[in-house]
Amino acid sequence: MAVDSVSMEDIKSLTNQYNIILKQYVAANKSLSSLGSYEVLSNKKISDGASSYLGTIPTTDACQAKCAELKCSVAAYNSDTKICQINNTGNVINGASAEKVIVNKEIYYLNQLDNLNTQLSNVNTQIIAKINTINRGDTLTSLYNERVRLKATLDADKVSLTKHLSNTSNTLTENPDILDLEYIQKDQELETNSRYYIFLLLALICLIAVVVLIIMQIKT
Repeated sequence: MAVDSVSMEDIKSLTNQYNIILKQYVAANKSLSSLGSYEVLSNKKISDGASSYLGTIPTTDACQAKCAELKCSVAAYNSDTKICQINNTGNVINGASAEKVIVNKEIYYLNQLDNLNTQLSNVNTQIIAKINTINRGDTLTSLYNERVRLKATLDADKVSLTKHLSNTSNTLTENPDILDLEYIQKDQELETNSRYYIFLLLALICLIAVVVLIIMQIKT
């Protein structure tokens, strides 16, 4: 029986969407660093949340130093108004050219990875559901099995990310002086989380295989 061409196009579109999110996941993983290291994000601001500090600071570096002094995880600085705002509960969103956000790299990128993991899982679930609408042969059955295995991997990684975030928050609460030490050493070489790289490599290999399988199925 011929494969539903519309459904196959949907699967291809979802796979492309998955790949885009996966690239963001790789980028966030590369940006992970040890607890306490800071990064300045340009053209960003903080929305929502409550400010624990709001004052006039001469430079971005001085605002970063204030953030380290107060053991913060997120601060915002406006180079026009010279306002430094420390807000550990707000969301980082796009801002004007004069606006910058200073983030604790590990906490910020762990949250990014957690969010992207959720997006990857949602798209993968949509792909599985779409495959189930097709009278699949061996090729699509293989694709379905690969996606189910990938779902299990994503679920396990979600648990690991949640645990990592919890441990990081607890470490920061119990050892606040780590921020001062890491601020002094902020230019140290980034540490790599090898477990994420192994996962991402396997996922990329899987996705390449999926694309090839889809192309083969369409041709048949």
